Amino acid sequence: MDGLPSCAVTCFIQALSASSCAATDNDCICADNTLNQALEACIFQSCTIKEALTTRRLTQTSCGESIHAPDSQFVILSTVFLVISMLCVLLRLAGRLVASKLGWDDLTIGLASGLAIAIGVLAFPIHNAGLGTDFWNIPFENITRTLYLFAIVVNLYPPTIALIKISMLLLYLRLFPSTTLRIATITILTLTAIWGLVYTLINIFICNPRSYAWEQWDGEHEGRCMDQQAILMSHAIINIVLDVVVIGLPLSTLLRLKLGRDKKVGVFVMFVIGILVTILSILRLTTTMGFLKSKNPTRDFIPVCIWSVLEIDLGILCACMPGIRACFRFIVNAVTGKSEITEDSHDNSESRLNSKSKSFRLSTRRISLSLGRSGDFVTLDDMEGQLH
Repeated sequence: MDGLPSCAVTCFIQALSASSCAATDNDCICADNTLNQALEACIFQSCTIKEALTTRRLTQTSCGESIHAPDSQFVILSTVFLVISMLCVLLRLAGRLVASKLGWDDLTIGLASGLAIAIGVLAFPIHNAGLGTDFWNIPFENITRTLYLFAIVVNLYPPTIALIKISMLLLYLRLFPSTTLRIATITILTLTAIWGLVYTLINIFICNPRSYAWEQWDGEHEGRCMDQQAILMSHAIINIVLDVVVIGLPLSTLLRLKLGRDKKVGVFVMFVIGILVTILSILRLTTTMGFLKSKNPTRDFIPVCIWSVLEIDLGILCACMPGIRACFRFIVNAVTGKSEITEDSHDNSESRLNSKSKSFRLSTRRISLSLGRSGDFVTLDDMEGQLH
């Protein structure tokens, strides 16, 4: 009992009185679950949080329990996927810059990428502060620092996810002339922007004062917070619904296009990644609910971090796939000496359309003149079927 807070010593004496273990029999005490449950309940009622953590650290050592060291898994995974996603963004922007066709969808994915980089950079100080280490084995000042950095990541997550979806929706507006699809896209885009803004503000001001979000753990500060579980649950459910809607929105239009084999593969891969992002959103929801109830948050925070990083980086990858294809097509054309698509070539391709499709030819002419040179995923040559 050396080094234990006085409140914990009293609890040990009370718990031992109802146990068959001798005070000097450390193995018996460590193996007696009933004794340890009674001890935990007593310490929870009698000790401060810092005293309880000190007691837990000392008992873990005396009972020979394994001590979890800082986990570098999250840092490595975050760095690898961040590099991949940023490479995808650079390829996308390179293709657009070559075609001189940068748009609002490129701006929003650029903003999302900036926030993703901030989250990736924060992985390092969070790791150094004790991410992956048991809560009771972290110096008290590092606990506050870890929870402060965690609060920043939580605040960055909603706008990042919303901007990725908005970028994809803006791309749909560039690619598809269908009035019905454009109205649906604008509606979903507006709802997504409102959703992202509202939950960003809620996360920033979730506690009053704001510092209470990372200082409340020690029980020594006064403040009040909103229902975090309800907020996280509602945000995650809407996020999953929006994932499904954004992925499925252009599906009926794409299925009616006569795509070449390589483009069919590209569409398939894009939708597979989109579905994977939705699955990651679901996994993040389930692990976040468990994290909020955790008695060891700095250890149990790792799965939440991993699913969040993968969801963001794969979402960026999915949004960049059409632009990546355009960049690679430009490189292939440059190597093989083929010229880029011109307005004349579009006119020639339009002349091959059936005369009964005049209204469709006019709409595809408009989209080809505005998008053809940018090398977007769906080009005029793919649209030789009728879309009504």
